Amino acid sequence: MKICHIITTLGIGGAEKLLLYLAKEQSLSHEIHIIYLKNYDGLVDKFPKNVRIYHIPNDWKAFYKIRRIIKNINPHVLHSHLGHADWFSWVSTIGLPVKKIATIHSTGFKWNKTDLLISLFYRIFLYTIAKKAILVCVSSTVANFVKSNFGLPDSRIYIIPNGVPDIIPRTKAEQQQIRRSINIADDDFIIIFVGRLQYPKSVHTLVDAMSLITDNKLKCILVGDGNLRNELELQVEKLLLSDRVFFLGKQDQPDAYIDIANVLVLPSVFEGQPLVLLEAFRAGLPVITTELDTLKEVVTERYNGLFFEPENPQELAASILEFVENPLLREQMSINARNTFVEKYDIKKYVTRLEEIYESK
Repeated sequence: MKICHIITTLGIGGAEKLLLYLAKEQSLSHEIHIIYLKNYDGLVDKFPKNVRIYHIPNDWKAFYKIRRIIKNINPHVLHSHLGHADWFSWVSTIGLPVKKIATIHSTGFKWNKTDLLISLFYRIFLYTIAKKAILVCVSSTVANFVKSNFGLPDSRIYIIPNGVPDIIPRTKAEQQQIRRSINIADDDFIIIFVGRLQYPKSVHTLVDAMSLITDNKLKCILVGDGNLRNELELQVEKLLLSDRVFFLGKQDQPDAYIDIANVLVLPSVFEGQPLVLLEAFRAGLPVITTELDTLKEVVTERYNGLFFEPENPQELAASILEFVENPLLREQMSINARNTFVEKYDIKKYVTRLEEIYESK
C-alpha cells in the first residue's frame, strides 16, 4: 500500500513523534511518503531511509506543489496530522481519488476569534471538499469534542489511543552512569518532567511544589526547552532550589532519564493524549498529573498514578510525598503502569487498528 502523510512540522513534538513511530512500523511493509510544511525539522533524520520526505513551505504555492506530489505518488491513503496539514491536504486534492484520513490530536481550542474561525472552516471543509474524510481521535474526549463542534456523525469518527514502541530497559549499571552524569546520587528520589517549558505545561506549579518539600534527597529533573525556561530558572534560583531542580534542555533520548526516575509529573493545564505518559508507563513509571478529562482516559487514580488539582502546588507536593513515603504503593503502581502500556499503548496495536481503517470501504 502507498501511504502519504502530511504534517505541519517535523519538529520535536507529540504528534510529530507519533508520526515517526508510525512511519517506522508502516515502512516495514508499505511505501511511505511524508510531506511537512513548516521549517521545523528536528526529527527528519530519525526516519527510516526508505521513507521519502518532502518539505513544502506553507505559502500559497504549496497547494499546487502538494497536488503535484500526490498525483505523482498516487497513494491509497492521504493521512494528515494537525490543523494546517488537514487544510492543505484537503484543498490540494480536490477531485483526486484518494482516501483522506485526519488525526485529531487534541481539543486545542481556546475559543477566541481565530479558533472560532478554524472551527467554522473545519465544518465547511468536512461537508464539502473533505465530505468523505475520516477523523481519527486519540481519545473519547477528543471524539466528543469533534462531534459537538464539527457536527460529524459517529460513522466518520474513530477512536485510536496513541502508541509508542517498546524498548529494552537499561541495566542498573547504565542507570547509575546516567545519574552520575547529572550529579544525582544512587539513593536520591527523582521526579521527572518531560516536555515543553511553556505555559500549558504549568511547570512553575512543579517548581512551587518542590519548594514546599524540604527533603534534600528529593531531586527534580526537567527535560525539554521552551520560551519560559529563563523565567523558570529565575524561579528556581529565587526559591533556593538550584541544588535540587535541574534543567537538562532538549535531549535526543529522554527515555534515558525516564529510566532513572521514580515518578513522572505532568502538571499541565491543557493536554491531548501526551506520549510522555505512555513512555513513562512503558518504563514502569507511575505518574502524578492533573485532573483533565483527556488524562483521566490514560491514568487511573491509585492504580497507575495520582491526580491533583491544576495549578495547586500544595496538592502536588502531597502526592509527591505519598510516593516518597510509601514504597509499596510505588512498587505496585509501577507494575500496573507497565501492564497498562502492554495492554493498551504499544505502537503495534495502534498501527494494526489504523490500517484496518485504511483498508475499510
